[in-house]
Amino acid sequence: MIIAAGKRPQSPLPSRYLVMPIALAMLISLVWVMFTYSYLGIYVRYLADDFCTAYLARDLGVVGAVKHWYNSWSGRFSYMYVLSLLQSWGAWQVPLLPVALLIALSTSFVALLKEVQRLIFGVPNSITAILLSLTIPYGLMATTPAVEQILFWEGGSIIYTLPIILSALFWYIVVRNWNRGTIGALLPRIGAGLLSFAIGGFNEPFSIFHLGLIGVLVALILVMPIPGGSTAIPLLVSSIGSTFLAVFLNYISPGSSIRKTYFPEPNSLDWVLRETLNGANIFLIDYRWQKAALVTVLLFTTVIGTYQCLANRTRTPTVSLTGSLVYIVFSINFLYLVVALSIFPSMYLYSGLPDGRTMNTAALAVILWIVTLGLLSGYWIAEGLMRLSTGLVFGASLLSIPIILLVIFQGPLSFGSHAWDQRDVYRVFAQRWDDRERSIHEQQKNQVTRLELPRLGLTYGLEDISDDPTHWINQCAAIYYRVDEVVGIPSD
Repeated sequence: MIIAAGKRPQSPLPSRYLVMPIALAMLISLVWVMFTYSYLGIYVRYLADDFCTAYLARDLGVVGAVKHWYNSWSGRFSYMYVLSLLQSWGAWQVPLLPVALLIALSTSFVALLKEVQRLIFGVPNSITAILLSLTIPYGLMATTPAVEQILFWEGGSIIYTLPIILSALFWYIVVRNWNRGTIGALLPRIGAGLLSFAIGGFNEPFSIFHLGLIGVLVALILVMPIPGGSTAIPLLVSSIGSTFLAVFLNYISPGSSIRKTYFPEPNSLDWVLRETLNGANIFLIDYRWQKAALVTVLLFTTVIGTYQCLANRTRTPTVSLTGSLVYIVFSINFLYLVVALSIFPSMYLYSGLPDGRTMNTAALAVILWIVTLGLLSGYWIAEGLMRLSTGLVFGASLLSIPIILLVIFQGPLSFGSHAWDQRDVYRVFAQRWDDRERSIHEQQKNQVTRLELPRLGLTYGLEDISDDPTHWINQCAAIYYRVDEVVGIPSD
């Protein structure tokens, strides 16, 4: 058994006069990150292929646009449906999306983590749940390559960030109904199945990650005597089936077949597998440059885990050392597999490493792995503190304060401040974009057929309107603005 009930020495908790300042400092630093990225988000506008998806949503309607993309370019039906729905409302919703996604990401994790706490400790703890729910998005934003493309580009934010929120809601349904003893009921099974089906229609790496997590839980239930596990099997198996169905519908879409023709013939499978593993090694080795964020996540979750176990010392289950080591070994292999599977589709399709935004699933897996290691470390630290006197516990808590403050300064405060320093760049971009829109509308009144649009510079690494009117973005922009031709010109 990895986890079992057990009795512990009854040592006092660290003084609340130490705990509360530490928690408050962590909370302020994490909220600062959320605030800065939410603030920058109000300056987000249409970019790149947003023009292509937006004009189809406007001209064909939501269902018509989804059918068009499914038959001509991509089988990712969930992504196309949500994006077309939003863009059918007009461009006004674009600046609201980043803050809405960040709020949804944090609140969905809060709800999930409180249910997980209820499952493990019997009672939730709002403070630690909130801190954890902010630590995970911070870690994801600080370590994902091209984070702007998964948050500030509307297409990227839907295809890469929204599935994380839906997955958190899926696991919330699972754990909440597990706690209530209703996981075998029909309604939770339907809800979990629908969410899994939707998740399978966004992007392939995350669909595989979602399937992997469910599969691991099913395997644990089959090999270990987990209370309530047998009643959860139908829900989990039906969710696996729903995800597989969505992935299959994506794979067989006419659009996916057409899209493959734009890429070169794939190399041999041996070459693809070898380069995929090399790419996974490169990705994980490059994470040493993210050490400030990784150390922050590890320290924060260790502190949270320590306090959680101390605060619930009569309810905390016993974790064996053997079980901890088995988990670490297994999780490292699972993490490596997730990273490799995030790279494999790109390596197979066009014989190259994926774009940075595509690696957000791998980045999420790394962060969740660090979180679990931190919580496990917190458990073992709490085990040691429970055997110390009040004075020693107080001294250990006091010594941790400067370390935590240093990590806060080097981690979330620095990361948020760097983003805040870019606010004028984003503001100028939005002002120029809005001025350009007003100029376009004035020209449209005169029934012009050719638009010369200043290139605005801030593209988050995406392609911009070109000086070539036949470029695909120019052609989409021409249809979006209802003119014959669009040409990009240098900005003033």
